[in-house]
Amino acid sequence: MTLNTRRYLSSHILTERPRVISAAEFRPNWRNWTRWALTIAFLAIAVMLTVLESSVSTETSQQIDILRQKIDQAQSANLQLTVDIAEMEKPARIRDRAYALGFTELSKSIKLAVPAVAADPAPESMSQPARDERSLGRRLFDGLVQRLKTARR
Repeated sequence: MTLNTRRYLSSHILTERPRVISAAEFRPNWRNWTRWALTIAFLAIAVMLTVLESSVSTETSQQIDILRQKIDQAQSANLQLTVDIAEMEKPARIRDRAYALGFTELSKSIKLAVPAVAADPAPESMSQPARDERSLGRRLFDGLVQRLKTARR
């Protein structure tokens, strides 16, 4: 069968034969190219956002686990300290330490005689009325200075 026969020209093979387009005739369909490019770009952005979200959630869950471990450690340390404090506050332990430091029981206390202290001398009679605040303030200040001098020695 040759290409120029009537049978070949009327057959469906002619419609299926590829048409050759020269480079000068070729015009790309920019609308299709743009649709494909936008579709691929949106899919890439969606994938990037999904990966970012999963990495952030993983990081957050790891931080939460670390904080829970720290809380557990702090609670166990607090429990141990509570047990230690209870051990230190036992009356028998306090009594033994008091004996070691030289304290005695109240029933065995020693009474010491303290010499009597002389009574304060009578206040000087004031020639001026007690309303004179200036002289009262001055006397108080002088008394304070005198006490500080004796305490320094």
